[in-house]
Amino acid sequence: MVSMRCVNHSITDSIHRGIRVGTCHECQSIRFSSPAGGSDAWSSMSTLFGKYELVDRIDAVLAPASEVLAYRSRRPGDLEALRVAPPHQWFRVNEHLWMCHDGTLLLLAHGWPSVSRGVGA
Repeated sequence: MVSMRCVNHSITDSIHRGIRVGTCHECQSIRFSSPAGGSDAWSSMSTLFGKYELVDRIDAVLAPASEVLAYRSRRPGDLEALRVAPPHQWFRVNEHLWMCHDGTLLLLAHGWPSVSRGVGA
């Protein structure tokens, strides 16, 4: 099992769709762990948010990266996945990706315009 501890701070743990999520508010980081013990953030995010649909690319005001994509749930029941992290705070998923949400929209920040264009934003 992947350590869900922050070396210097306490974390908030949650579990959704079998994915264990640990968030550190002070480090602004989020860690994922699957039931099989893996820690692949991309796979975990796909499990949690794979049914969300792309809304568009939005302005990156106050975002930690230059490109921000907004996604929304197709069904109201899927909004529950957003509860793995508190709203209105950016969390580093890995060295290339940050996430945030407002309770309705999932925001993913990254630094590559070509990726945004590649997914249709």
